Amino acid sequence: MNDIHLSILNMMSENEYISAKDVAEKCNCSDKTIRTRIKEINNDIKGAQIVSKPRYGYHLVITDNELFDKSKQDTYFIKNL
Repeated sequence: MNDIHLSILNMMSENEYISAKDVAEKCNCSDKTIRTRIKEINNDIKGAQIVSKPRYGYHLVITDNELFDKSKQDTYFIKNL
């Protein structure tokens, strides 16, 4: 996981939707890159998932806060060693 993955995760909310276009503008990359990185995040992170809703955008669904936090930390540190 790299900085863009963490930026995307930090922008996601359980209560609000955000479009790929808005995330892309904040990350200075394309919509396609954001959609690809979201798929990668969903494959790597446990205890949560970024889900999409047509015409609304993306939001974070956390099913297990503890597992999500641990998974995010483990994934970040393992991939950056």
